[in-house]
Amino acid sequence: MKSRHGACWLCLFYVLLLITAPVYAGTLYRYQSADGQWFFTDRPLENENLISETPLEADPEPQNAAPYGIRIERQADGLFIRAYNNLGGPLYFQLRHSGDKPLLTYPELPFDQTVQSGSLDNLAQFLAPPETLDGLHYRVILGDPEAVHRPDTPYRLPFLPGEEYLVSQGFNGSFSHNHDGSRYAVDIAMPEGSIVCAVRSGTVMEVEFGNYQGGVDAEEFGSKANFVRILHEDGTIATYAHLQLETVRVEIGETVEAGQIIARSGNTGFSTGPHLHLVIHKNDGFKLVSVPFEFESGIPYRGQILRFE
Repeated sequence: MKSRHGACWLCLFYVLLLITAPVYAGTLYRYQSADGQWFFTDRPLENENLISETPLEADPEPQNAAPYGIRIERQADGLFIRAYNNLGGPLYFQLRHSGDKPLLTYPELPFDQTVQSGSLDNLAQFLAPPETLDGLHYRVILGDPEAVHRPDTPYRLPFLPGEEYLVSQGFNGSFSHNHDGSRYAVDIAMPEGSIVCAVRSGTVMEVEFGNYQGGVDAEEFGSKANFVRILHEDGTIATYAHLQLETVRVEIGETVEAGQIIARSGNTGFSTGPHLHLVIHKNDGFKLVSVPFEFESGIPYRGQILRFE
C-alpha cells in the first residue's frame, strides 16, 4: 500500500502537466503562488521560487502514480485539458487563466467541475492552439460541493466496546478548534497504540501512514500527521488524525463498516500529546468546513468521559 499525502486544502505537490503528442517543444515551469495555487509557464519567471520543471513531451501514463492532477492531451477531435483523480472519492477542480495572452477554451475559464474517483475527465477544450500556457493554473479540494450532511443517526464512538477515554478538546476549543475547518472537531485522549474504529460506514478516500514525528510547532509538524479519510454516503468526509506510524489497516477505495478497525492512535503531526483528532468535513465551495455531529452518548464536550458500554 502506498502512502498518500494530503491536507484539508490539497496542495498540488503531485501535479503533472503532460502532452501525449509533440504539440509544444521546450520545458514547462511550475510555480506556486503565496496562496497555494500552481502556475504553469513556458519560460522562467524572475524573482520567483522555482518549484520544479517538467519536459512537455512526456510519457502519457505516469499520472497513474499520482493521487490527482491535470494533463493536456491531444485527442482525435482536439486538444483538451483533463483532470485525473486516483483518490477514493470525488475531487472538485477549478481551472483558471490569468496570463496576458488569452486562452480560447470551451467552456470559458474559469471553470469548475467535480471529478469522481478513478476518473480522467475532460475539463476544457482549446478552441485554438495556445501560444503559451503562461497563467494557466488550477486548484482542487476534497469532496463534492453538492453533498448535504445528514446526521440523522448518531455516530459510533471511534474505539472498541468496553473502553473509555477523556475528551481533551471539544467543539469551539480555544487551542486549535477555532476556525471553520476544525470548529466542530473533537480530540480524544487515547494513548498511543489504542485501537481506532470507523464511526460510520463509507469508502476510504485517502490515507497517510509513514510519518513518525510530532510536536507543538504547527509550522514544523503540521503536515506530518498520519491520517485516514473516509467518504460517507452523504458526501461528508471523516478525518481520523495523529495516527501511529504504519498502523493504518485500510487502503484507498476500500469499503469499511461502522466499528471496523482502521488504525491505532498516535502522536504524529501538530500535537500536544497522544490523542485522536476526529472531524467531519463538507466541501463548501473550495473550502472544507467542519460540521457538527454527535455520538450515541450526545454531543462531545471538553472534560467528558466517553464510555462505550
